[in-house]
Amino acid sequence: MCGVFRIRLRRCSPSPRAQTFLRKIWIRLVLSLLFDFLYLLPALVYAPVFFLKSRRVGENPATLFSERWGIYASEKLAKISGKKILWIHAVSVGETMVARRWIESLREIKAPFHFVLTTVTPTGQKLARQAEAEDLTAFYVPFDFSWCVNAFLQAVKPAALALVETEIWPNLILQSAAKNIPVCLINARLSEKSLRGYSRIRVLFQNVFSKIQLVLAQEESDARRFCDLGIAENRVLVMGNIKFDTAAPSVVPEAFHRNRVGIAENDSVLVAGSTHPGEEESLLRVFLRLRRNHSKLRMILAPRHVERTEEVAMICAKAQFKTVLFTDVQIKASEAWDVMVIDQIGVLKNVYALANFVFMGGSWIKHGGQNPIEPAVFDLPVLHGPHVFNFKQIYAIFGEAGGAYCVADEESCFQRVEAFLNQPELAFKTGQRAGETVKKYRGAGLKQAQRIMELIQDQKGSAQ
Repeated sequence: MCGVFRIRLRRCSPSPRAQTFLRKIWIRLVLSLLFDFLYLLPALVYAPVFFLKSRRVGENPATLFSERWGIYASEKLAKISGKKILWIHAVSVGETMVARRWIESLREIKAPFHFVLTTVTPTGQKLARQAEAEDLTAFYVPFDFSWCVNAFLQAVKPAALALVETEIWPNLILQSAAKNIPVCLINARLSEKSLRGYSRIRVLFQNVFSKIQLVLAQEESDARRFCDLGIAENRVLVMGNIKFDTAAPSVVPEAFHRNRVGIAENDSVLVAGSTHPGEEESLLRVFLRLRRNHSKLRMILAPRHVERTEEVAMICAKAQFKTVLFTDVQIKASEAWDVMVIDQIGVLKNVYALANFVFMGGSWIKHGGQNPIEPAVFDLPVLHGPHVFNFKQIYAIFGEAGGAYCVADEESCFQRVEAFLNQPELAFKTGQRAGETVKKYRGAGLKQAQRIMELIQDQKGSAQ
């Protein structure tokens, strides 16, 4: 009798293949619930901060929070209904600019998709909405709770998900993979600091990383770090940096013509792009010294976060400089000024058209620097501080080509700008080398677009 019972029990037990399938479902459910639980406290703390930030940049908090919780306007869903969707996710301004450029590459190869571009920050969302077209719709990304992600997937039904740079959200990846949506990282980068952080919690993220089907890394060092996280080497390719595909506008808008903002033909302009707290004071001290011998020098400050506009303008006024806001100059173009503060989002790439030389912010503090490619496309000499670890390879390329200089402190910044002012041909040649470097490294967007199309085709073929 016992023998018969054992035989029947064995017959009822699932096959090894079914056991593996059930184990995978169990792991995904446990991980999703764990990440949901871990997000609860940060979500409660961060929600008021996010609300205030959205109000500060003119965003409607109702739209922001409804979309992040997985509730979408019917007209948006109607626009994408029945379309084959490629979901591209970028966190903020810089990544959104990369995504927009990559979408242009996808259009070049006639990728048969409607693009859904999601962002985290309101500033990134503004840029995404500016790019909206018949084949592109912008949404806020859902909060990384499993139910929010599933609500988005149910509403949008993407054919594939492309995460820009280092946007590794566990539930986003796990829930997409569970629905057989291929997940990839484009223009992917991973710093040593991030690698150490993920390595400490490898047990939590091991299953998440295993769901990423393709990593298109910017550099060899990035590729190595992704492999160190456990992603199979055959899934990691070095494809270059899409940011090099940035091109100077064929026509600079009239608002950014020198005469439109009160800059005379023989004036020199130092643009400080994407500055952070503490850097403006240092730059103003350098500017004050330079003005003693160069009275026609002007400075334009573009704070990294536009909500700091008032704070930066007050710092300039306190330093006894005639200070104006960019939007005010558009109204009173003839008004004289020493320092202009940029108070709009998404205009910095055109502001560089006003410059003779550029200092890249976030590099005199331990922030990691900002992207120097946008000014370089205008053939401008680029100056930066020593803390550029987020763009280490890019700055190394420009430095070796002679298109950028590291100015470690106020004194070295003063000396370098003074040299440019006294030797215009030196500034011209430095800027020319910067522009030539950008042209040399272009093409990553097209290569990454073609590779993603191959991945989607392979996925489609294996499913048939």
